Amino acid sequence: MEVEHLEVPDGSLDAILLIKVYHDLYWVVTEGPWPKMDPDVVLTGIARAVKPGGILLLVDHSAKAGTGSADARRPAPYR
Repeated sequence: MEVEHLEVPDGSLDAILLIKVYHDLYWVVTEGPWPKMDPDVVLTGIARAVKPGGILLLVDHSAKAGTGSADARRPAPYR
């Protein structure tokens, strides 16, 4: 399932959990398998999928203000 194309019926979810992935909606790399995403499309899909009165739990982390994406580099894969 692609995050920009949630294949669930409107208002079908009681809750959506985003645990340390929200920042990835904004992550852009020039090479590799990470796709560029449109955060507005993803968030609109989430709003569409959750029931009225449903819950969105969003847990994420942040870098110091002003560091831009410098602190967002992904480490090398585990070997």
